[in-house]
Amino acid sequence: MAMLTRPRSRRLLLTGTGAMVALLAAWSVSAQVLWPMRVQMVPIGSSLALPVVAEHLTIDIDGQHATTRLAETFHNATGINVEGQYTLWAGPGARANGFAYWNGEQKIVGEVFEKETARQVYQRVVQRRRDPGLLEEKSDGEFSFVVSPIAPDEKKRVEVVYSRWLPRRNGIIDVQAPIARADAEIAVTITDGRELKSFASSTHDIEVKRLGSGRILVRAKKPRAEAKQFSLHYEVVERPWTVAAYVHRNQGQDGYFALTLAAPTSARQAGLPKDVTLVIDHSGSMNGEKLTQAREACLDILKRLSDKDRVNVMLFDTQVETLFKAPEPVTADIRAKATEYVELMQEGGGTNLALALESALSAQLNSPRPRVVLFFTDGQSPPDPVIEVATTDKHDTRVFTIGLGRDINRPLLSRLAALKRGRFTYIPQASNIEREVATLYGQIEAPVLIDLALESKNGSVMALYPRTLPDLFHNDELLVTGRLRGKGKVELIVKAKDSGQAVAYRTEVTLTNEMTRPWVGRLWAKSRIDDLLEELNLKGLNKELSDEVTELALAYNFVTPYTSFLAIPESEVDAVSAQDLASARVRKQEIMKRKSGAAQLAESEGANIRNGEPQPPTPAAVPMSAPSRVLSDEEDNEGEAGFRDSTIVTDDSTSIPEGVKDLGKKEARKGGCASCNLGGNGGHEKIGLAALGLLAVLAGLRRIRRKRPQ
Repeated sequence: MAMLTRPRSRRLLLTGTGAMVALLAAWSVSAQVLWPMRVQMVPIGSSLALPVVAEHLTIDIDGQHATTRLAETFHNATGINVEGQYTLWAGPGARANGFAYWNGEQKIVGEVFEKETARQVYQRVVQRRRDPGLLEEKSDGEFSFVVSPIAPDEKKRVEVVYSRWLPRRNGIIDVQAPIARADAEIAVTITDGRELKSFASSTHDIEVKRLGSGRILVRAKKPRAEAKQFSLHYEVVERPWTVAAYVHRNQGQDGYFALTLAAPTSARQAGLPKDVTLVIDHSGSMNGEKLTQAREACLDILKRLSDKDRVNVMLFDTQVETLFKAPEPVTADIRAKATEYVELMQEGGGTNLALALESALSAQLNSPRPRVVLFFTDGQSPPDPVIEVATTDKHDTRVFTIGLGRDINRPLLSRLAALKRGRFTYIPQASNIEREVATLYGQIEAPVLIDLALESKNGSVMALYPRTLPDLFHNDELLVTGRLRGKGKVELIVKAKDSGQAVAYRTEVTLTNEMTRPWVGRLWAKSRIDDLLEELNLKGLNKELSDEVTELALAYNFVTPYTSFLAIPESEVDAVSAQDLASARVRKQEIMKRKSGAAQLAESEGANIRNGEPQPPTPAAVPMSAPSRVLSDEEDNEGEAGFRDSTIVTDDSTSIPEGVKDLGKKEARKGGCASCNLGGNGGHEKIGLAALGLLAVLAGLRRIRRKRPQ
């Protein structure tokens, strides 16, 4: 029997007790790997182990909701059994709602279970050398999956389904999805009742067809260079201030709705003179690149301010330093002082975001002009005092939060901006600063609608998300999800103020017993889950909230920090796992009984699928609004997608081909442990090293036995 060998650069020598244990084990254990070795699953053309040999990307867009199916086939040419481990970055706001893999021609479809149950069953079945698959969420829009085993020379097909809302900016909808192969088969189907034009892609040549059903089919043709993602953008043509509403309803249930309102794309007059306060976190957690990013972003904004504006700059760690007592008119001298103050700031100590927020809000002048505070921080500060300051402050000051670096406190910064009717902007890399700051400043420069609220006539709206409707800015779009109750024609009205004047924009929907658009219900559930997760991150572990997240995820079929997809053939489940899964399914059935709306939505979704592929509604079914009216006071008083950290883990005892040996050398040069770092657990690394040492001894014994005379 062939033994597992390692490249010379990865050879492990054991001494003392470890060597004795390995030697004793060699006599009692047949040739088998006791700990897996990690190698890479990567695009074709690389020298690493498991290439993607076929790739199919299909995106179904209804209005602006996209459901993406990414199916990839990996070829195991290593000559050994492997456990495939893979990480997919689908983009902010994406939720995984489908996972499957194929055993030959048999498709093994995943189910959502509680995370602990799914992982326990997966590990138990893997130990029996069976065929499970597991998909989990790593962070917002980032998912990982494992599939085991992948046999030598097997071509393993895996499919992930995820969904997200596509925001509209400047009238343009931008579609992006990761790909591993430049020659991936890509098809986008768009269902929309509005006029669409100007289809273009920065990554591929494309072919656009208007189908007889009214839908639009876009196929990717020749890629441009070595495309690592697919990008498509197109323009929506509609009358200014048109409200769009999408509704799903099952008989006997409250409906779900998603409502959008986009600011006009035409140029707007320059914004009113405003007060801008830049608040910069220079605490220890901001040391290095993050502080450099903050400096560059603030310098860029200082250049953009007009001479009609007023400006102030504050620095904070545990204390707050202020350049001026209050915002000063932007003269050449004031701009120069502010610029120098920002350029010369030094790294500080701890962080007191609450004190900085209180100082910034109290330093505002009592003036009718817009007052804007911009926080440049990673948010590494206790959240409760910050939220208390934001909720108790009654001044009409907008707070924009700019999160810098990958380790930001996103829930805190997002909630702070929402409470103060600003925007949260995430800048993970310095290369994104110029673009993101330009967008942010454009929003600050031209607020279009403020004090937004949603009302209804002949019906009622409930459970709205976001809870506080944000201001609407130039080239921006409002998205609201909620539950809808009523019969017949229901009017939805967005009320706001434009330059001090009360305005309202309307649309009318006709509620019938059955209105099939399941993604609308899932979008509401996603918004509800996101809100609960934000609350959990801010306030710490709360069983009531975490239980609700779990139940919503199980009912609406989502992967969350508390739930995972488990795909496993029933014939390969052991008795203990079968009992665990049966109990989990009973619990899910009980949840579905309590959440009958989710159960009926799932039935509607199943009825809307034919041959495993979703069937979007025809454009005529899109409930778009008529042109909206503006009412006077007298008439009526809110990442590039890509692949990262994709790995496979070996679980057999055959020899490793040269390609895998080369990979081990590359990983060693990077300082990682490609053969022992399973799951990022330091204890696992040590066990893995010991196991690989054992394998080295086994390999030596095998060579000795081969040299013995027969």
